Order: sequence, then C-alpha cells, then structure tokens
Amino acid sequence: EPSRADTQNFVEGGDPMNALYMMLAPEIRRNAGTWDHIILDSVQGRDVQWRFYWETRCTRDIAAAKLSRGEPVRLKAVAAGAGLSMLLALDQLLREGYDPRLITATISDREESNVAKSERLFGKLPSTRALLESGRIKIIAEDLLAPKDDEPHDLITVMGILEYFPGHTFTTTERHLGHPEPQGPPHAEDLVRNIAAMTVPGGSLVTNTYKLLGAVRIMEVFGKKFRYRGRSEMHRLLATSGFVPAGRHYSGNVFDVEVFRKEG
Repeated sequence: EPSRADTQNFVEGGDPMNALYMMLAPEIRRNAGTWDHIILDSVQGRDVQWRFYWETRCTRDIAAAKLSRGEPVRLKAVAAGAGLSMLLALDQLLREGYDPRLITATISDREESNVAKSERLFGKLPSTRALLESGRIKIIAEDLLAPKDDEPHDLITVMGILEYFPGHTFTTTERHLGHPEPQGPPHAEDLVRNIAAMTVPGGSLVTNTYKLLGAVRIMEVFGKKFRYRGRSEMHRLLATSGFVPAGRHYSGNVFDVEVFRKEG
C-alpha cells in the first residue's frame, strides 16, 4: 500500500515503475511470486533497475566530488516522481559523513500527488528528514514548461521525461507503427532550454537515451508513445542549449545513461 505518515516501513504502490525499483530489495525479491519474477526480471525490467542505479550513482559521485573539496552543492531532480533516486543518493552522502550544511536539494514533479508522496518518503529516513525539516531539501510541484524554480544547480537529473517530446529523434512509436506523428509544440528543445537555465556553467546533467531498434519493439508493449533518441540524437538535442558529453556513460540493453556538462 502507499506509504502513510504513521508507518515506519513501507512499499510504495500506485506506480508500476516503482515495482521494478522495489525488486532491488532482497526481502521483497525473496517473497515475490513467479509472475513477479517473469515480468519484473524481464529485459526491460532489469534495465529500469540499472537505469535507477546509474542515476543514483552519478548523483552521489558528482556531489561527493564537490563536497570532498569543501564546496557546497546544489542538486535537483526534475519530473522525479517520488524522488527515490535522490533520496538514496542523499542518504548515502550523509552516511559517508559529508557536511549536510553544504547540501541543498530540490525535487520537483508536475503531479501534486507525487509531491505529497515525496514529502512522506523524505520524512521517513532520519538523514533526509533532518534536511527536509531544515529547509535544505525542497519538494515542489513544477511543470518544466513553466518552471517555478530558476535557481542555478550544480547537478540536474532528467530521467524518463524527454522521450515524451518531439525533436531530434531517431524514430517514434507512431512512425514505427505507421501512424501520423505529433508535430508539437511543445518540443524537447523547449524543456532543454529551461533545464539549461537551471544549471550553473560547468554544471552536470544526467539523462537517459535508448538502444534504438530493440527498445522500440520492447517498449511498444507498454502502450505509451515515445520519441526515441540514441546517444547521437541526444547529443544534438542537448547541444542546442550548450550541453556537451562529460565522458561518463553507462550502457544497458534498452536504456543508456549519460552525464553531460553545461559549457559557459
């Protein structure tokens, strides 16, 4: 069931993607049924788990590099749903002994229900609860097409959102199925422009791309319509707002995760 304010241990429900993340927990995996393993341990399911791991690891590593030099770091996860990856990255940084006074984080999502869910999640762990209560973690409802938070950040994660917007694509679900394609606006470039405005010069962006032909066929079964970009298409899209590859890239069977740097 969804977490509640009066529960200490919980499993989040309501979002099918969360089930894939929950399967990372050994206790849940041991008690999962046959069909759980067949569906959640599929090629796509495994890659979602790896994508989650890579996002969390990149967030932790980039933040730790600044914190180890005694520099403050501002982090942001946009369109983040419940903010699970940022939650784990912050908890790890604090467990490693980094100064919480140097850390500021923002988690945003368009859905008010996800904002409320994030507030409950970040209030569960003692480490992130202290940051939340001190105001160093901010959780806001925000549409990336009309951002409320324009403060510059050292790191922004943008996972699983750009593929809903056209522009600089290899193919689309509609093209693959022989259907008319949407023309927009809004376009992916509009979101990237807003993301760039939130990023300091030299700051980092973590996002995902697709293994193109295999991903198209696998993702069709989920019924959603995507605008697929491989690494080269993503490079061209992000270059429109001054982002360049930072030399850090992880490759899966369906998803890739890559770090970019904002020039300036």
